[in-house]
Order: sequence, then C-alpha cells, then structure tokens
Amino acid sequence: MRHQRFELRGIKSHLAWAYAALVFFSVSGCEEPEFVVTIEDRHCGDSQAMCTDSSGVDFCATIATDNANCGACGNVCPAGQVCALGQCGVVCAPNLVQCDDRCIDPLTDCAFCGAVDDCVGEHRGIACASSQVCRAGRCESNCPEGTLYDDGICIPLPGTCAQIRQFDPGAIDGEYTLFHEANPARAWTAYCHDMAGTPTEYLTLPAFGSDKNFSLVARFDYPDSDVFTQFMRVRIDPLRLILKVDDYTFSDSSGIITGWNNMTHVPYGHAIACGWGDGAANVDLTGTPFVLAETFCVGAGWGTILPSPDGKSVNITSVNGWCGGVAPCTEDDHGWRIHVALPP
Repeated sequence: MRHQRFELRGIKSHLAWAYAALVFFSVSGCEEPEFVVTIEDRHCGDSQAMCTDSSGVDFCATIATDNANCGACGNVCPAGQVCALGQCGVVCAPNLVQCDDRCIDPLTDCAFCGAVDDCVGEHRGIACASSQVCRAGRCESNCPEGTLYDDGICIPLPGTCAQIRQFDPGAIDGEYTLFHEANPARAWTAYCHDMAGTPTEYLTLPAFGSDKNFSLVARFDYPDSDVFTQFMRVRIDPLRLILKVDDYTFSDSSGIITGWNNMTHVPYGHAIACGWGDGAANVDLTGTPFVLAETFCVGAGWGTILPSPDGKSVNITSVNGWCGGVAPCTEDDHGWRIHVALPP
C-alpha cells in the first residue's frame, strides 16, 4: 500500500504547498529563521547583534563571545585575549569553554555545541548543521513551532488533506502524516481520499476481522436478513476529531431489511434489534494513536456497552425482542457522532 509521510528528511513533494497569506522562512547557521523578503525583515537570536562586515554585508554576531565583535559590533579583542560576557579578557567566565581562542557557551554555540573541558578532540562538541541551532548543548531544528525544516525553508505542518494538495497539486490518494493543531507531538496518519476533487480525511482501522469495527441490525421479520456492515476506514474530521458514522466509502455490507426503508447499511457504532436476534457493534481504534472520547447510550429497550480498559474499543449489544438500539450519545450532526482524542 502506498504510504507517504512527512518527515524531517526532506519531505519532497508532499509538503510543497504554501498558503496564500503564509510567508515562508529560510534558515541560516545559528540565526533564527528569517523572512526572505527584504534585509529589514532579518533578525538575530538571543545574545546576538546585527553587524555589518567590511563588504557591507549584514550578519548576526554573538557579541557576548565574539572576539571580533565583543560587546558591540567591531570591538576587536587584543591578541591573547578572548571575549567573555561581552568583555575582552584572558580567562573564560564560569560555564564558558575556551575553543579556538574564544570563549563559547557550549549550551548555545552552533560551532562547538556541547563542548567541554579543553575543547579538544571528543571534547570539542558538535558543529550543528545550517538548519539547526544549539539548544541545551544539543543540535536541534531551527524552525519555529508548527513548522518543519525542508531543503532550506521552514514549512508549516499540514493539518488537513486539503492543505497537502494546496502545497502539492499533484498529490494522489494515499496515506499522509497530519499534525493536529500543527503540533509535531500530535502526528497521526490519515488516508487522503479524492485528492483530485474534494480531499477528504479517513482513518484506517488496522483492527480487522468479523468481530472488529462492524455494526449489525438483527432482521425484523421474514424474509428479511440481518444487515451487517464492516468498516475498513472511517471518515474523520481532522480539526474537531470526530467520526462520521454514516460514510460507507470504505466498508462492506450484506443483507437487507425491507421494513425499514430497504436498509442495506448500518452506521458505525450502532447496534439495533427488534425481534429476530440481537443487534451488535464493535468500535476498535487499536493500531491508531486515537482513543475513544465518546459514550454510548441505549436509545430504547435494553443493551450492553463494554468499553476496553485502554479506551481503544467498545463492544455493544442490543438485546433481541426489545425493538431498541445502542448508539453514540452525541446528538446526530449530519452523521458526525463519535468523538475521539489524541492522548497528550
């Protein structure tokens, strides 16, 4: 099965979109990401100042530790001295390390990130890539929150399939990584359907079998038969995190009940019975990052509701002879009825 994800390793064409009102960022060295519009839009990180070299080119200088710009642009320390805390001296201040005749902060210096002791050999730390900054002695992405670094720019994290297509008009149906509320820690895999038309999100249900992710209506009378619907994927609203129970795009059904408007499909998470057997249903999100955030109610008659301890699934039964059913408690909103959640 085609599986396309957004990762830090160059997201290729699947993250190549841009919002009309969104400004892209570029990343350079130890600088914070900067707008690529005009030089006035550039800015430096903490403990840095915008200086100009002899060629008239602006650059960010770490004036607390830069021998050539100690405390201010152009203030050069004499030979044999190093810049520490913005002042020229011969000894590095506490918590700083002397590397190549200058005092550096190993927690933030991109050239010697994590350096210790004499700053020689394995004590020299790591030189962070141009797409990174040094934070707490470790090289990390230099992109603002809610974006990922890709080939020189910081790209907004996609939250919907429509955003993926907006960035890449050639994106095809398949599985993609989406990020709820543009949070890298809240990533999940969506199946994007109808990318050439109206992109729509579906959640693939790995738990599959005759007793998994199905809904059953017991037949009402002869010669009708039970209606059984099994779901391979269920439609999901990626912003509200709620499932649409009456979308049968990725489902299989059998049976018919003529006495109920020739019913041939049963909504997801519904169990109905009236006289010829028990209705039943199962909702199982095992294999996805989601848990159920929905309660189920007996609408009439009598039934059982058995949720799993991990919150991933629920087994439902509507008992024969009571002409009732069990369904999500959330009031029907055009089929949107089962709330799910991404654990923190």
